[in-house]
Amino acid sequence: MPLLKVPELISPVSHFKSTIGLIKEEVIIYPIKKPFEIVDWIAGVIVCYDLALFIILVSLGIDIYSRVDGLSESELDSCMYTMLYVLIHIIIVMILIVALTILLPQRHFKIGYYFTIAQNFLLVFWIIQFNKIFISGNKVNKKRKQFIFTIFAQIVAIPLLFGTTYICSQVFLQFSKLRPEYDGDDLYEVIYGGEDSSTKKIDLS
Repeated sequence: MPLLKVPELISPVSHFKSTIGLIKEEVIIYPIKKPFEIVDWIAGVIVCYDLALFIILVSLGIDIYSRVDGLSESELDSCMYTMLYVLIHIIIVMILIVALTILLPQRHFKIGYYFTIAQNFLLVFWIIQFNKIFISGNKVNKKRKQFIFTIFAQIVAIPLLFGTTYICSQVFLQFSKLRPEYDGDDLYEVIYGGEDSSTKKIDLS
């Protein structure tokens, strides 16, 4: 009896390769630049904090120059020490943000994020202590007249400080989420598939 010839089974993969040809997929790694240069970022931070310092110092200088009668030296010193606190605070925060930006590896930028968030609480503490001087206590009206320009300077300086802090925190946070490759801080985009491949995609996760 003649043997039946069983047709050879062809896998879908083999059939696909034989009909349209072998599709060669490639993994291409391109180094990409950071969203901005580190020098530009540091310069922007310094300018914002220096502007806040300038506004506070100018308004405080005008207020000190125009003395109001009826306030003792100790009362003036109390207000001055409160202002001195915020000036030192701004300088320290500015220096630390610049230092963290330069010294921290990109994968550890969340440290900078937590720092910028935490220092906001100290700034809020100063705002409460400073304005409490002009709301309650003795000689409130005279204190307001003495530091009238400094009081109104808050309208510009405080939003500037909070805005700069928010931007810094978001930059640190976004950089910490980017995936570094190899040993440096270089960031890479990984493209799956050749240049002409219909399955080409970009993975930045």
